[in-house]
Amino acid sequence: MCEELPDDIFVIIKVHPLLTKKYPYDNSSLTTDELLPVTDLLITDYSSIIFEYSIYKKPMLFYAPDMVEYGVERGFYLDYNKLPGTIVTKKGQLAEEVVRALEGSDGQTAAVEAFYDTYMSGCDGTVTKRLADLMEAGGKRREAAYAKGRK
Repeated sequence: MCEELPDDIFVIIKVHPLLTKKYPYDNSSLTTDELLPVTDLLITDYSSIIFEYSIYKKPMLFYAPDMVEYGVERGFYLDYNKLPGTIVTKKGQLAEEVVRALEGSDGQTAAVEAFYDTYMSGCDGTVTKRLADLMEAGGKRREAAYAKGRK
């Protein structure tokens, strides 16, 4: 696929940590946490990394040449056809879809936003404060219940 892409597109391969021995294709020593914020496009298959990546509200592609078999053998937590990105099932289409996604002409921007809003909007930098406030409020409710003779 790389030879089919324009020269200004650099592909970084990061294999799932549990699969690096079986598939030693990583071409970056950076961690996934370091790569996600600086990546312009995520290409994945069935990984949960889409949740973390949606925080950046950037385009995603789903390369799933074995989608039917995977669905039968393992199943999906979510409707795979409704994920926020184009599903590519043929290797020959991948380069074309990469270019489309990077240009923003894949029509998936709203889908990425909706996915973020549904699953990750709580990751807004204030979750610790909200949790502390909730715990404090819960403590006050328990104190009031004990004061009224309830346990």
